Amino acid sequence: MGKLPLEAKFRRKELVKEMNESERRNFDNFRQRMEELGVLAKEEVRGEYRFSNELFRLYVMIEALIAEERG
Repeated sequence: MGKLPLEAKFRRKELVKEMNESERRNFDNFRQRMEELGVLAKEEVRGEYRFSNELFRLYVMIEALIAEERG
């Protein structure tokens, strides 16, 4: 999720393409939980989501960079 483009919106389909099998199996539960917590919001287009606050998106990107550096 940290490899999102600069736009605030993303499509599930495009994000899942970048995931391995284990990540794919868990993503929908993760996405649903993030919706319940108010981190993600559905857009009008089916399968399209956005971060409800830019700070949430920034946090995810920073965590992804840290995880990538740790290897």
